[in-house]
Amino acid sequence: MTWDQFEYHDKPCWLLDVKGYYTCLAEHMDRMFLNGFLVQEHRRMVLTDADPASLLDQFDNYVPPEVDKWIEKKKGL
Repeated sequence: MTWDQFEYHDKPCWLLDVKGYYTCLAEHMDRMFLNGFLVQEHRRMVLTDADPASLLDQFDNYVPPEVDKWIEKKKGL
């Protein structure tokens, strides 16, 4: 998500949630969105599912978000 905020890439992140391993992380990102620390477009970049086939379908249908860059890169950095 951070790399998209800096416009380095707009690829999704896959989380295969085997036995609920990533459930707390997904819930935490949902709370970040609800509390204004994460925009919805960036939250949608993290694809989470317990079913591999469903996760692949989500990836196939993924459309990168179109959001403004949060910060400009300074020359020389």
